[in-house]
Amino acid sequence: MAEENIEICGFLDVKYLSGKYKVHKVRKRPLAPWKVWRRHWCSIKKLGPGLGVRVQLDYNISSGVTMSPNDKDSSLIIPLDAIICRTQSRSKQFAFGIFPTKERKPLIYFAGTSETESQRWMANIRQLLRPRRNRFIPGSYIMSMVDNVHSKSSGLTGLYGDLVASTVGVFIKDAHSGEVIGNFEWRELGQSHLSTTGHPDDVKCICVIHTTKEFRGGVGELHMFCLEADKLLQDLVTQGRGPRTKFGRKPLSLSEGDLRISRSQDVLISQRGIVSIASTRNPGQGERNAFAMQRNVDTSFYVPMLPRLRDINFHHLQTQASLQESDYVDMR
Repeated sequence: MAEENIEICGFLDVKYLSGKYKVHKVRKRPLAPWKVWRRHWCSIKKLGPGLGVRVQLDYNISSGVTMSPNDKDSSLIIPLDAIICRTQSRSKQFAFGIFPTKERKPLIYFAGTSETESQRWMANIRQLLRPRRNRFIPGSYIMSMVDNVHSKSSGLTGLYGDLVASTVGVFIKDAHSGEVIGNFEWRELGQSHLSTTGHPDDVKCICVIHTTKEFRGGVGELHMFCLEADKLLQDLVTQGRGPRTKFGRKPLSLSEGDLRISRSQDVLISQRGIVSIASTRNPGQGERNAFAMQRNVDTSFYVPMLPRLRDINFHHLQTQASLQESDYVDMR
């Protein structure tokens, strides 16, 4: 399916702030600033190559809100290099903003009714702006940072990608380019647990990682949204507590020193991150699997907007008896 033919639609709370970006016009007039949140029908569609995406706000479908005669359909253009991240709001708990690169003032604010809904919109907008080009590796986890003061002060604003937990540390790869954009050593990370507060739809979808004084931003909490947060927690525990693999020594088993990717792949690791991935068993089957994944990569990473999030059952760790006594796990 072509990216230009994909359109994301649904209701969202919207707040627009005026700024110097007067180039975003529709019907020969700029989008007027709003000082309050308004719930509207939003349509987001990708424009031509290199032109970004267009956000259309339909005032005629306003979820029962009475509009003034001066209100008209308006839209704005989001550039390809825009940053999408969660923001703090006094009235909207799950707000997120779209920011131009190197600018503190956002183009527009949106807010869903839950963390899961807001993250779905964020994931789909990101997919329109920068489609996935890097093949998703089984065993990794699609994550998105739930930004807070600690993550922003640590330079992790708007961080998202494919997370891999290994005995070396935690790596986050860019879904578009495949480059390692985040690298955390285990000495920088402390306890981890699943968030138990918030909207019912967000249960078992947010993994909270406590950082140590060795972390770049010091002691604090990093909140990562992941639809497989329970499995992510399991990997953080087993890899964080497991034996460390020494470079130059061949691992004795697949559970020692690997990236927990798959049994049909060998992963080479350097101190800077992932170097290469080579298939060693059944090459023919590996090529067929790679072709099937590449064929679906452009359309399989849009998050469905309408279906209700299925409940994800938490799998007890057979090798970690301490999890049965406490929700917190010390990975030292």
